[in-house]
Amino acid sequence: MCTGLILGAVGTGLSAVSSFRQAQASNAAAEYNAQTAEAQAQQAGQRGRRAESKLRREGRQLLGAQKVGYAASGVELGTGSAQRVLEDTTLGVEYDAMDIRYNTALEQYGFRSQAALQRQSRVSPFLAAAPTLLSGASSLATSLALR
Repeated sequence: MCTGLILGAVGTGLSAVSSFRQAQASNAAAEYNAQTAEAQAQQAGQRGRRAESKLRREGRQLLGAQKVGYAASGVELGTGSAQRVLEDTTLGVEYDAMDIRYNTALEQYGFRSQAALQRQSRVSPFLAAAPTLLSGASSLATSLALR
């Protein structure tokens, strides 16, 4: 009878250690995933800044080409429809740049939310092992009470 109690206690202990280690491994994986999501958020920000920079450069080139075209045709740049076209081009570039910033911010928010959720999914290894220990202790107490 005593051997059975000892084996039951050892089994409970091993099971509790296993639950503890499993929670530690799960937590390590969650932290790794959170760090990966944070890195993806940073990369999204870099991509967004590059895209915005490229858009602005191309916008300046387009604006310059429009000015050259108007000047070559003898059109006065600061008045009338030529001025409105140049202003529309400038505004269009700004609106597109704002879209890039907004979409970049949304993408970064998504990655940062994933990181936060991963970190919230962590479990205390002690709490993971507690149910096994309590169940084993209850079984052991029941066995002792029946003696």
